[in-house]
Amino acid sequence: MTHSGARKVLQRLTRTGLVVATGNGNGKGTRYSFSREGALAREVAHLFKVEQDRGTALTRSLRRTLRSLSDPPQLAWVKDFLAGWPDRHEVGVFHEDGCSPGLLTELEQGLRMVEAEFEIGLEVKDFSGGGVASVDWSKAMVLRGTPPGADKPGMTGGESADNPLSSNGKLNPK
Repeated sequence: MTHSGARKVLQRLTRTGLVVATGNGNGKGTRYSFSREGALAREVAHLFKVEQDRGTALTRSLRRTLRSLSDPPQLAWVKDFLAGWPDRHEVGVFHEDGCSPGLLTELEQGLRMVEAEFEIGLEVKDFSGGGVASVDWSKAMVLRGTPPGADKPGMTGGESADNPLSSNGKLNPK
C-alpha cells in the first residue's frame, strides 16, 4: 500500500470512528490508534478477540493430539498459520528416524477430531532429509520441537546459511 493510499484509508476509518488520530509523531506524520469507543469499534474488537481465542484453542488441540501419539515427531508445525483461516492447513511433521506409515495414520486419525471441532481441513505432510530446511519458519506456528537454526543468535529457523540436517538426514545437534 502506498503512503497516500494508507492515509486515505486511515482518514475513512477515522470518519467511521474505528480509528482516532492520537497526535503528531514528532513531526513525522500523524499517529493513529484503534478506538474502542462506539458500538462498531466494540464489535470489531470482539471479532478480533474471538479469532485470537479460536487460534489459541486450535493450537492447544493440535498440541494435545501430537502429545497423544505413541511416538510423537521431534518437530511439528502448521504451515502459514499466521496467514489467516484458509479452508485447509498443512501440518508438517519431522521425525529423526522418518515417520512410519503407522504414525502418520495415527496422527491423521487424531486430527479428524480437530477438523470436526474447528470445521477446517488438516493435511499432514511428512518432511524428511533437507525438506525441513525449506520451511519458512517466520510464517509457521511451531507446535512441537525447535526449528533448525532457532537456537542461533539472531536466527529464526530456515534462515541459517548452513544446513540444519546432517548428511544422513538427521537434525544436527545443538
